[in-house]
Amino acid sequence: MKQKGFTLLEMLLVLFAISILSMVTYYNVHSLYEKQKIEQFLRQFSNDILYMQQLAINRQKHYTLRWHKDRHMYYIGESSTNLSIIKREYDSDIQIDLNTFPNPMTYNPSGNINRGGTILLSYRSYKYDIVFQLGRGRFTYREMSKRVSDG
Repeated sequence: MKQKGFTLLEMLLVLFAISILSMVTYYNVHSLYEKQKIEQFLRQFSNDILYMQQLAINRQKHYTLRWHKDRHMYYIGESSTNLSIIKREYDSDIQIDLNTFPNPMTYNPSGNINRGGTILLSYRSYKYDIVFQLGRGRFTYREMSKRVSDG
């Protein structure tokens, strides 16, 4: 009598193939998630800075950005008061090095900053620098290249 079905070897082979495909998919999705997380932080930070500059120009007042790295947050508010307009928390895995960046940094009513500077930002294997240009109020960010050190 002939029975229809799969042998143990065939089933193990199929399970092995499925597990390999699952692992490959997981690692690809996980790295995309990591990249999106840091990119989202940079987009939100950029929007907050542009909003702060716009407020300074439109309302003809000074607005200040203040970092609190120990609490993993930054505040944006009017300089003459202690009220925060924006309070943003960020992931504790995002490391901020204010390097040459003034803390606090202020936009004046003409839309310029009080001092230029650079922020170094790192999250897992991703590293970015954010450069604020003095005199224009503009800023740029870019991913730093991953260089191999010769020792």
